[in-house]
Amino acid sequence: MKIAGLDIGTTGCKCTVFDEQGRYLNKAYKDYPVRRSVSGHEVDVSTIMDGVYAVVAEMAKEYPDHPYRTGYHERPQADENIHAAKAFTGCRC
Repeated sequence: MKIAGLDIGTTGCKCTVFDEQGRYLNKAYKDYPVRRSVSGHEVDVSTIMDGVYAVVAEMAKEYPDHPYRTGYHERPQADENIHAAKAFTGCRC
């Protein structure tokens, strides 16, 4: 069995695969475009999901014969507002 960690970040996402003993095997990373302004930055939610699907598919293709367990860590944001069109994270100054 392989373990896949999924990191959905501010400017891109990453899927990292480990073996049963926790040894690093490989990773896939995908940037997504963001719009930055003085008040924060915006990312289209569908772009984030496309990136997530791409990195998971890339690692699943590389390790097709193994069932996966996936872990994630959610870090709360001070100014987070998610709705149908976009995700917005305020300035972390």
